This record gives sequence, C-alpha cells and structure tokens, in this order.
Amino acid sequence: MIVTFSYPSTARFGGGLDALFGYADGLARRGHEVHLVHGPAFPERIDHPDEITWHRFHPAVVHHVVDRLDDPSLPDGDIAFQPQLPRRVGQPVEVIQGYKLLAARYERPAFRAACPKLCVAGWLTDVGRAWGSPPEQLWWVPPGIEVDRFAAPVGSAERPIDVAMLYSDHPVKGGADGLEALAEVRRTRPDLHVVLFGGVPSGPVPEWAEFRLGLDRDALAAEVYRRAKVFVQASWREGFGLTAVEAMVAGAALVTTDNGGSRDYARHDETALVVPPRSPAELAAGVAALLDDEDRRHRLARAGTDLAATFTWDRAAERLEGHLVDYLADPPALQHPPADAPMFLEETW
Repeated sequence: MIVTFSYPSTARFGGGLDALFGYADGLARRGHEVHLVHGPAFPERIDHPDEITWHRFHPAVVHHVVDRLDDPSLPDGDIAFQPQLPRRVGQPVEVIQGYKLLAARYERPAFRAACPKLCVAGWLTDVGRAWGSPPEQLWWVPPGIEVDRFAAPVGSAERPIDVAMLYSDHPVKGGADGLEALAEVRRTRPDLHVVLFGGVPSGPVPEWAEFRLGLDRDALAAEVYRRAKVFVQASWREGFGLTAVEAMVAGAALVTTDNGGSRDYARHDETALVVPPRSPAELAAGVAALLDDEDRRHRLARAGTDLAATFTWDRAAERLEGHLVDYLADPPALQHPPADAPMFLEETW
C-alpha cells in the first residue's frame, strides 16, 4: 500500500516526532511505499531532511518538504496519517499522542475526527471513548524503541549514576516535582549522584545535579541509561513515555508516576515502582526504597528490561499494518462521526 505521514518537522528532537518517524520506517521495512511530508510551512520547519540528524530513516522512505498540504507534487495513495491532506493522498487516519498537552482547539478535533485514530497508549483509547469515538476507530499501537541501541546488562557494576531523569520546564512533565523529590532523597544521601538531561532549561538547575544538554541517542544510551541505577519519570501526564522505556531496556529500575502512558509498561512492584502524580514525597520514597534495596532494584530492573524489550518497531508496524488492511477493505465502516461526548471532558479541560 502507499502510505503518507505528514508533520511540520523541525531539526530539534521530539519524542512524538521520533515516534511518527518510527511508524513510517516500520511500514517501509514491511515493503510498503512510505512518504513523509515535512509541512506545512512554519518558522522552524526544516528545509531539507538532512537537518534531522537525530533519527536514522529507513532508506526507502520518500521525503517531501512542502509549504502547503495540497501541494500537487504529493502522490496519490491509500492511507494519509493527517486528515487535512487531500483525500486523493489516502484514507484519513489521526495520530493521537497525548491528552491535555496542547490547546483544546487542536486536541478536540483529533479525538472527534470521523476516521480511525492511531493511539500510542492504551489510556488514550479510553479518552477517545469518553469523547464519543466508537472502539473500532481507536487503534492501540504502542511505539517501539531501538532495543539493540539501548540494551545493557541489569547487574552491570558500572552504574555510577544513582538517579537519572529527563528534565523539562513544561509543567506537565513534572520537572519541579522530580527535583523536589531528589532533594528530599539527598537529605539522607547527600552524595546522591543525579544526572538530568534534556533541552535548554529556562532557569538554573540545582548545583547538586549534573545536566547533560542535547545528547544524541547513542550518547544518551552510553552516558546516561546504561550507567543509571534508577530512572525517574515525574510527569503529570505522558502520551507514552519513550525515555522511560528506553531506560528500562538499558537496565535502569524505573520509578514513575501513574501518568497514563506508564500504564502500558509500569506494573507496580513488578516492573517498576508507581506513585501518584504531583506527589514528590512518594516519588522520593520510591527512589530511596530502590537505592536502599539492591535485590529489589535488580528484580524490578530485570522484569522491566524483559517487558521493555517487547516494544519493538517491527511489532508496532505489524500491528499497525493489520489495522490498515482492515480499514482499506471497507473505509466507510470506520468513517462515521463520534457520539456526543460527556460534558465533564469539556468542563475540566
């Protein structure tokens, strides 16, 4: 089949963008003709695919940099992962990667589109049903990770980093909660070795934490994930949480909030420790518990590694392909409008 993905790509790394590219690569590996549309135009959009240095595209993927989604150079096809593309490009599919991360004027039309929705996490299908979408329009297809790129032995003696955490200023990412939790752990462990990573923060980070700016994927694996005993995910909400799964497959034990996306891989005291969002004290207690109990930490890390290793792009592509084949067999069956949505979703936005 001929499949087209569309997003106004930037040269900056983004987990959601990386996942979109991963779905495209996976379908290309399965022999489909895949097109990536980098558009429409906006100030930070790339001018050439080579500007995206942080992702290794499958060589068969065809790239298009366009200013408008109705550009006549775009090919006719079967599936269009962007309902705003002309219908000749393919039957529409929305991609849902989060909830309450963007303004309602963007998210509401996506959840209520009269077409299938590719949901990166199970909890997003629950949100879709609450918005009135029928279950058959909600495809749960978790993204994959490059397992071989990140994997490392759990019991490695070379884990000098006590705690690692992705740090973002975005309130929903819970960065302030994470720092408060780690400061609490330091009360009894003043020598706690903390490594934070991410983009440029808007303000200073604590002097007791190391900050790694702009690491590429290989450096992130080698310098952070494989060297960390514990990985913290402090988010209030996560679409999926790729960095947590990458850290798990690299052998770090996960302490995470129950943020939505984490429900696909964080089973409390089986594959991770799970605490409520916006609860720095409980987050701190979870980190301290694993640092104080090596056997428990290794048990969770091994189980987490085994589960995380099942999130492969080949598995994701196979699952997505099955949905697409069924969709193309009878497109109108999956293109009816949603039912009325319960008002509580509007009121609590």
